[in-house]
Amino acid sequence: MRIILTMVVDMSIARMTLGVDGGMNDARRSRRSSGPRSKRCRPNSGVPRLRSVAVVLVAVAVLVAACGGSSTASGGDNSETIVATTGIWADVVGQLVCGGQAEVSQLIPDGADPHGYEASLADRGRLDDAALVVANGAGLEEGLDDTIDSVASDGTPVVRITELVDTITDEDGRVNPHLWMDPVRVSDVLAPLAARIEEELALTPGELSGCLEDTVSRISRLDTELSGLVATVPPARRLLITDHDDLPYLADRYGFTIVGSLVPSSSSLAGVDPRHLEDLADAARRSGAPAVFIEVGESSADAESLAKRAGLRVVELYIGSLGPPGSGADTWEGLLRTDMTAIVEALR
Repeated sequence: MRIILTMVVDMSIARMTLGVDGGMNDARRSRRSSGPRSKRCRPNSGVPRLRSVAVVLVAVAVLVAACGGSSTASGGDNSETIVATTGIWADVVGQLVCGGQAEVSQLIPDGADPHGYEASLADRGRLDDAALVVANGAGLEEGLDDTIDSVASDGTPVVRITELVDTITDEDGRVNPHLWMDPVRVSDVLAPLAARIEEELALTPGELSGCLEDTVSRISRLDTELSGLVATVPPARRLLITDHDDLPYLADRYGFTIVGSLVPSSSSLAGVDPRHLEDLADAARRSGAPAVFIEVGESSADAESLAKRAGLRVVELYIGSLGPPGSGADTWEGLLRTDMTAIVEALR
């Protein structure tokens, strides 16, 4: 809109300039001639054009005031924008505002590691301007934690998903952040999340109820579908070896046993201990696990080494980030469906 208005003003001014300058040039030529001054070249020849431009500028000013004086629920104004840290949560939040009550954007690009991503100055500006920031929490965005805390201190509302639902902790009491791998837990998050969105965007209480009910229903169908896939795998073969501790929620929901992880940490930034790698190879051989599952985009060198020692397949999954268009994992539901299909095919 601003571009169009600027073009209108610039074009009007250009016409005004051409009109006045044209009249002055004609007048100069007329004075140099020996004939009588032409009426066409009288000095006030640009006045009608000036009046026309004035009318245009007044109309433009009225239009700007009208546009600037209203805000729409579609997110045309920064105050109506929800910023989610990951594409996964941006997709889920987008389903809750299915009526266009807000614009939803993601901070961390798809394909980037959410553990290591750090905010740019532009990112900080987007967070400051948001009506609500939706973060996963529990250390998933460890490179953003200080920035998100600072934004919250400065007055931008922040909701952390892991604070809205029961979580899984490791032996040291640390919360595992990968709860989106369990669709039932995500479904449990939706009602308090919708209520927080309504509060921060000053929506009518219950305005998101229709979107909420549709999303809960769709997730229930997804859970049934995933359970059906798992049922095709004999219980004794429902064994998972992962690159790091990123599948406990999926295992808890669908009855898998986690034999171990290359890195016994929920962060992808941790390193591999060679002695641990040898112990994991022994555990894999004893259990009969057929595969090691690693995240798309992560280094596969350690997984390949483990696979050679224990006779395993290396299978890639989408976990911390949505996949590109055409991958089948470019939505949160598609990610779970694609991953479960790959897991089941590797274990059967």
